[in-house]
Amino acid sequence: MHNYRKLVVWSRARALGGDAYRLCAAVSSPPAKVVTAQLRRSALSISANIAEGCGKRSRAETIRYLEIAAGSAAETQHHLTIAADLAILPARLHPA
Repeated sequence: MHNYRKLVVWSRARALGGDAYRLCAAVSSPPAKVVTAQLRRSALSISANIAEGCGKRSRAETIRYLEIAAGSAAETQHHLTIAADLAILPARLHPA
């Protein structure tokens, strides 16, 4: 078992999940909410799977959950691309 809170990748995934959640909360169009709901779920699952994997007893189980987290990261990237293509979210986000 590993302390996931010490991992930089978990911290960054956690921040991404929070950013995605806040960004999607601003979307009010019902059709757009379908895309943003998927985006929110996939973004939040990255850090959750890292944490869950670090709680497993075997190395193989830990690796399996890290692979799932990597898949969730790819899924999140896809949903961001679709959201930009459909103009649900801006194609490029600029810091405030």
